[in-house]
Amino acid sequence: MGIPGISKSRFTTYLKCPRLGYFACHPDRFAHLKDPDDWATQQRIETGLRAGQLAREAFPDGTLVGHDQDMGSALAETAVAMGDGRFPYVFEATFADDGLLARADVLRKVSDRVVDLVEVKATTSVKTEHIPDVAFQLHVLETVGLEVRSCALMHFDGEYLYGGGAHDPNEIFAVEDVTTAARKWQRNKLETALYTMREDLAASEPPRVRIKNGCKECPYYRQVCALGAPLLPICELGGNHRKLFAALEEAEIESLTEVPCDFPGLPPEHLLVLEAVGADGLALDRQMIHDLLREAHFPLWFVDFETYSTGFPIFQGTRPWQQIPFQWSLHALSEPQGEPQHLEFLVADAGDPRRRFAESLLAAVGKKGSLVVYNKAMEATRLRELAEDLPDLAPGLLDLESRVFDLLPVVRQGSYHPSMAGSHSLKKVTPVLAPHLDYAALDVHAGMEAMEAYHKLIDPGADEGEKERLREGLRQYCGVDTLAMVEIYKRLRAETLKA
Repeated sequence: MGIPGISKSRFTTYLKCPRLGYFACHPDRFAHLKDPDDWATQQRIETGLRAGQLAREAFPDGTLVGHDQDMGSALAETAVAMGDGRFPYVFEATFADDGLLARADVLRKVSDRVVDLVEVKATTSVKTEHIPDVAFQLHVLETVGLEVRSCALMHFDGEYLYGGGAHDPNEIFAVEDVTTAARKWQRNKLETALYTMREDLAASEPPRVRIKNGCKECPYYRQVCALGAPLLPICELGGNHRKLFAALEEAEIESLTEVPCDFPGLPPEHLLVLEAVGADGLALDRQMIHDLLREAHFPLWFVDFETYSTGFPIFQGTRPWQQIPFQWSLHALSEPQGEPQHLEFLVADAGDPRRRFAESLLAAVGKKGSLVVYNKAMEATRLRELAEDLPDLAPGLLDLESRVFDLLPVVRQGSYHPSMAGSHSLKKVTPVLAPHLDYAALDVHAGMEAMEAYHKLIDPGADEGEKERLREGLRQYCGVDTLAMVEIYKRLRAETLKA
């Protein structure tokens, strides 16, 4: 089998997952596979394209190489642009050699054969995965005879505050030199990575890969990878225990059914997983649950936030990709056996929701008791950000933040069922601990769908009937989240009484 050409995107996809890279390089063979087409994926793509377009405005007198799909024409146009002294910058300059293809976001011509490379990313910082991306381009540029003086990453400035109007590329972007990191990766890892990739691509079948945390989020997992995977892959132990997973792989253990309970390095929550798998049912550490729940003090305020985020801020005084809260749901429980009282708030117009969100939450939550959330990193961080953005409300917001009680560690350390499949997300836990609640019947099923609904709500061209449907969907979804937390709390507390 011939080896297909390797572009920058195919190379970085392969590094992420060799099997994904194989699919990308053999599109004709795998045309039946469904690519991700969800709203979040499309938003990331559109934001990336928009970032690339805006970044060009920071470089005067540049010329754009077109022909996205016609590489022959792109190569020819690049050759002309590189020799044209009128243009100090070339955008999407295209180069190919030895089966490798690279398109540089921005190329600055320092002299006849000397260039500076600038890669544009729609993130707020340099990520680990960006370095191989730049190293690949560096390699291709040098193989065609160019001398690369410097490599830089141009990304959103995480400290940029939107002041209104059009975004200024000289303000919204930051530039970081990554020359040393890119050359180090090129020198130490690139050759081996390309060799391995070419070997895999020449094979008649996709390479075998280990099922890892996050694999089940891949659109191809159920279509391909799950078909040959163990019924209970070891990634379903959950958590980020790299040494443990490496040791299990070295021992050639692929399924939870093969993991001995005395395997070195197993934390208590993993022993609970193995107990649940062995019994094929719910396993509980009642003492652990009891000890952790003691930290929650009545009255309990079960609360959940929904947020909206975009790379290009739309509200003054906000940053790229800042999570903007626009909705909360709250179930108040005054005593263990009491009936929860439900309150809710939703900003459904195009105005900045932050102040209205914060003021309504402060008015709803009493001065005493724990603020119960599921994964405190989300709600606690939003409260601190709101306190920073709204100084006059800061004392009350920071008081709420100090009272946050996280239900997630209680569930994660104290319970497990095989149907959770290695996840302790609310959507996985609720069918086990509160099976009478049904997310499937809702129009909005997950946080990303809530973000999409809000995006449509603030669209001035949206139909009013559709907006009302979205508003109702958001209310129901967020309300079920907090009710689920109440029911999970009650179930776990009741289990401790059996101890």
